[in-house]
Amino acid sequence: MPPKRGEEDEQKLQALLLADSFTRTFRPVTLERPKVLCPLACVPMLDYTIEFLAAAGVQELFIVCANKAERVKQHVRRTQFPSSISVECVTTHGGTAGDALREVDNMAIINSEPFILISGDVISNMNLKKAIELHLINRKLDPECAMTKVLKEAGANPSLRSPAHDLVITMDAETRRITHWQDDVEADTVTLSPELLAEQRGRDFETRYDLLDCGIDICSYEVLGAFSDNWDYQNLRGDFCRTEVGNIELGKRIYAHVLPHNEYAAKVEDFRTYAHITADVVKRCVHPFAPDNNFYGGVAFRSQRYNCYREDGTDVDRAAHVGEDTVLSRGVKIGPNSRVERCVLGRNCVIGENVHLTDCILWGDVTVEDGVSAECSILCDRVVVHANAIVPRGCVISIGCVVDEGMALPPFARVTRRPHDSLHDDDDDTDDDDSGGDFDEDEQNDEFDGGGDFGNRPPSPVASPLSAASNRTTFTDPTIVGDDGIGRLWSPNEEDDDSDEDDDDEGEVSVFDALTRMGFDAMKRESWGAHEVDEWLAGLHNEFPPDLDDLGEDPVLERSGMDPLSDIQDFMNTVSDMIQDCVHGLGDDDVAGADFSDLLMEVKSLKFSQNKDWEDCLAGFAQGLLVLAGTKAVAAGAAGEAVDAASRNAAIMELRRLAIPMAPMGRKMVQSEADELGVIKAVEAFALSTAPEIWAPQFRFALQIFLQAELLTDDGLLLWVTMRRTGAQDAPEAELFNKPDTQAFVDWLEESDDESESGDDSESDSEDGSDSDAD
Repeated sequence: MPPKRGEEDEQKLQALLLADSFTRTFRPVTLERPKVLCPLACVPMLDYTIEFLAAAGVQELFIVCANKAERVKQHVRRTQFPSSISVECVTTHGGTAGDALREVDNMAIINSEPFILISGDVISNMNLKKAIELHLINRKLDPECAMTKVLKEAGANPSLRSPAHDLVITMDAETRRITHWQDDVEADTVTLSPELLAEQRGRDFETRYDLLDCGIDICSYEVLGAFSDNWDYQNLRGDFCRTEVGNIELGKRIYAHVLPHNEYAAKVEDFRTYAHITADVVKRCVHPFAPDNNFYGGVAFRSQRYNCYREDGTDVDRAAHVGEDTVLSRGVKIGPNSRVERCVLGRNCVIGENVHLTDCILWGDVTVEDGVSAECSILCDRVVVHANAIVPRGCVISIGCVVDEGMALPPFARVTRRPHDSLHDDDDDTDDDDSGGDFDEDEQNDEFDGGGDFGNRPPSPVASPLSAASNRTTFTDPTIVGDDGIGRLWSPNEEDDDSDEDDDDEGEVSVFDALTRMGFDAMKRESWGAHEVDEWLAGLHNEFPPDLDDLGEDPVLERSGMDPLSDIQDFMNTVSDMIQDCVHGLGDDDVAGADFSDLLMEVKSLKFSQNKDWEDCLAGFAQGLLVLAGTKAVAAGAAGEAVDAASRNAAIMELRRLAIPMAPMGRKMVQSEADELGVIKAVEAFALSTAPEIWAPQFRFALQIFLQAELLTDDGLLLWVTMRRTGAQDAPEAELFNKPDTQAFVDWLEESDDESESGDDSESDSEDGSDSDAD
């Protein structure tokens, strides 16, 4: 219900979290564990979402539980969340998101205006407060505004795109009101109604095919009422958004908030996006949500070079190789001559000799014996893969399964220990009435130990298949997992056969059929390692009709005369001019003691008025300092002569003189390590094209000055180092990066980082020794 008049200032910001996606894209794992409790980089997905909401100022959170509700409630009871947010679970019994929202509306627990509606499998570091403010502004200007949807630009990058969705939206170019919503994988064209065109007459609008629905919505109270009034609404995307947006005269109005490129939000749709989002977390793309953030009470990772993270208590043989982008949890053992690259290994995983693991995710208590090869696969809790077995790309081995010695699974296989007849009962819930009675004891052990004891349980007796021997003939196929294996192949056809009702949120069956007609197997399209699907998705977003290609530019931008890159450069030039004008106005003697608060306010105002990023502000800030210092170099040299070493040294001295006193202003614009890249890219641009005769030889010294002024940090520079090492090596920036002077600076930087880490380790060891002596 809406808040009462006069209560707006006292109400708490509330959020509804859907703990069930009401889809089947995570089967067969969700036959045994709720999706939101599956670990992502060693932390349950649900905990990322709750931490994100708490950081955004949400004070009351209601978790809407459906499938396996008791397990979600148990996890919430056992986990200590930030004290600023109260968490309460409510149980619904409907089979769709629409049914769940109708039940919540009947409970009358939401009185916040607005409230947040979010899926429990969303990983994000976005500025939610800014989105809420935008919704309130939209609401004030348009009382019919009922929802602001958070969208993320994806472009042609297929990594976070799910083939189950093919979103096309049209929105007003100025207000961002969504006027057309289409999410149909079978549609080849977009048809705009005459009513829409008539309404938009004289106004610019955009049709976007490059946006992802992030699963985060800022809602007014009318949204719940709309679901209660319309029982045909079963899901948000296919029913609510499409119908309300299409009803131009009477429908609820929905607005878009498109995230800037330095903010991250993504929804775990299937195993494919699960793996890609895990990789993004490991690569620190979702900072501060990185493994070494340790916001979850029971984990204690330390960051090492090349995005490697370790907990204490790992045992890695000297002859083993651990590559980049790898997470090793406590209790992990890796034998000699094994290679582990771009993998996440949960607690108590044991890797034998001569094992090759590439792009794999292992949950907890997983045993991989000698000679096993696995790639692009997910091995859930207590899985055992015996010696010399092969796990090819796209495989998902569910909880407690065993692959016998020498067996080779088929690509994209999904293996489960659950019998076929447990599928339908599982949807009805719960632990109290589960048809797979032989699994109850194991299922109780599958839960995370909350409240700071994540993974502290002893290893389970998984190496022996006898724990399920009494029911092997029901759920084991020896042709797949071997004579001593446990498990059988799961197929989405089981879901179709067992279900008489369409209870999937996004129409999974029709999507399966559509993609099958396109030549893609239903399992492959949502599996990790399906590179063909990635290429197909990228092709969809790169193919334009020939008449558009002939234009050479985006027709919308060409018509309006806009160029996104030149627009950003114009903004940076404006900030640079502001810096130069301020310094010239102060004179040479007054820079050191000057107050730059007014200048900072002007830059901020310009940023918000043009919707730019802090990285762009810092790039313009650094550009202004480099121009001023370069002017000093030219003045120091002889007229008409090339810039010599003395002139370049004069530029460096001038840059230091300006950067030190002005750095506090710049630091106030640094919101994350990624923002520091704006400073580095500005120095790169001056060294490569703007004034290479001055700054190419002085590139490393310019970076050192900004580091000395604390406008750059070690972490920000190491992020740049990683970006340049993994980027295109034929780019001019890579050539500059690989110069001996730059590499000497990088070596010094990494050695300093290593010394800092070793200092932390020795301090930790001394503390441990002191404790031991005290004992």
